[in-house]
Amino acid sequence: MVNSNELELKEPSLQLESYLIESKAFWSRTHPLFIIQSLTVTNLKALKTTLQNCLPLIRYFHILDEDIWEKVKPYEKILEKQLWGDMIQRHMFPISQLTVELSSWIDRKSTTYSLESIPYEFQLIFLGSRDGFRPKTFWNMFHGYSGTIVVAKVDGTDETVGGYNPLAWDNSIKDHFMETILS
Repeated sequence: MVNSNELELKEPSLQLESYLIESKAFWSRTHPLFIIQSLTVTNLKALKTTLQNCLPLIRYFHILDEDIWEKVKPYEKILEKQLWGDMIQRHMFPISQLTVELSSWIDRKSTTYSLESIPYEFQLIFLGSRDGFRPKTFWNMFHGYSGTIVVAKVDGTDETVGGYNPLAWDNSIKDHFMETILS
């Protein structure tokens, strides 16, 4: 092969080099599964060691369900087995994941419970689409219940609001109120 500088082809040579780098980078981004599957056990161990301080910082449970298979599955071999199992279970049983998060919020834990260690039993007491949206109905159904969680989806938005009441709901107390403030 003749040196491109000898033939004054420096510019075409740089363009070709740039094209090859960009096309290889594009191919790498579009074929992560092939790359990961091609790694040897030694390479996987090296990758896991390199990323060991970064992996715990990733918010795996904030990853969209549709992205788990494409963006996380290729790296399954470097993740802890329990973590991968929890992610799959959350993907397959999203309601279970909600109970894990709610249990952790009740106990003000910075980490979430595993599905097997949830210390609470959840019961659906009130469902607006089933029971209606009247405050009186809400109060009648919740009267006497303690340790309740209220979760509501704001109609027409992606917003979900809610709260936890560790005390018993008592509709005979006169100093309570429920209010919606519109801005």
